Amino acid sequence: MPLRQLGSLTQKPFSNMTHNHVRKMEGMMDLLKKIEKAINEECRENDSDTPDFILAEYLMACLKAFEITVFKRDKWYGFKPWPDGDSDAVSHSTKVED
Repeated sequence: MPLRQLGSLTQKPFSNMTHNHVRKMEGMMDLLKKIEKAINEECRENDSDTPDFILAEYLMACLKAFEITVFKRDKWYGFKPWPDGDSDAVSHSTKVED
């Protein structure tokens, strides 16, 4: 799902979504907008002739890929940096099957 669609998810009532999930998605949308604004303010979209919102979505996807990689590495080594039961430390979209 494109990151721009996350905003629509926070506006609809989903019974299976907890308040923490909604807050996390709202936080992701806030970060996306901040990255988009920074790209625009620094005119970084000019070099690649790519709209700022596309570059911001790309950078958010890079961040998610890094989070998944760190999770896999920690799982490989048996390292669990978050307290037991705190699955919110790694979002469900980050968790991957072996």
